[in-house]
Amino acid sequence: MDLFYYRGSEPNFGDELNHWMWPRLIQDCWDNEDNTLFVGIGSVLESRLPKDKFKIIFGAGYGGYRPAPTLDENWKIFFVRGKKTAKSLAIEESLGIGDSAILLRSFFNKPSDKKYPVSFIPHWKSLTFGNWELAAKLAGIHFIDPRQDVETIINQILASDMVIAEAMHGAIVADALRVPWISLEPIDSLNRMKWFDWASALNIDLVSEKLTPSSLPEKIGEFFDVYNIGNAKKIRKKTTFLKGCMPHFFAEKAAHRLLTISKQPPNLSNDREINHSHEKMQEKLYELVRFIGKGKVNL
Repeated sequence: MDLFYYRGSEPNFGDELNHWMWPRLIQDCWDNEDNTLFVGIGSVLESRLPKDKFKIIFGAGYGGYRPAPTLDENWKIFFVRGKKTAKSLAIEESLGIGDSAILLRSFFNKPSDKKYPVSFIPHWKSLTFGNWELAAKLAGIHFIDPRQDVETIINQILASDMVIAEAMHGAIVADALRVPWISLEPIDSLNRMKWFDWASALNIDLVSEKLTPSSLPEKIGEFFDVYNIGNAKKIRKKTTFLKGCMPHFFAEKAAHRLLTISKQPPNLSNDREINHSHEKMQEKLYELVRFIGKGKVNL
């Protein structure tokens, strides 16, 4: 199998989990020359996936960025991220078991020493347009850069009493590892729907807090987002050079909002739900090895 996941202009925690986790969970089955794609963590189920490749779907989701794919004999779905993805693909709702990053519970299952009362992990694209590291510093909140290496981020999440997450996998991993979290509505509207997909698998009644823009480009993008999502995206890109304009003015407002959010009650999925999801995924790992006829599950 060839490991398939989204690769952006910079490393991103959620996507990089694929490279870190799967070779540790399943050994002796990875081959870049194979005609089979293994599609795990990420909102990558869309019509642009290679039609001539055989695709094994193992917890991925539909993000709504592009049209949903049409399934045929080149698809084998073990499970998907949530009920909304299942509906978009017209498959059984029971296959919406959860985001496969929940399998991190197989590695990190011991209590950790706490260093940070509150940590904040933004979406990686927000770091292009916003001054979020400065905002977190002004708020006295630990900043987790989603572009760092996977183990560094996981250890910081584990060392936190609570995580405020705009990066969806910041919340997913925190929840899986039993660290309370508060979800933030992503500033980029295109990144909002997928949160509800993951939440649906764990029966989480998701309520997200809204951020205050931390820079002038984000403020401009917020204004235009009211009228046209496409316009907002283009305008943010064109105004990125304004990120350094009055940085403290915007960052202080964002810091105040972060502090307010940090005082809200955090969330955590039900223990029974997360255990059930994890156990089902472990069962699917053994089904996968039997299906491909090679490899070894390392649990």
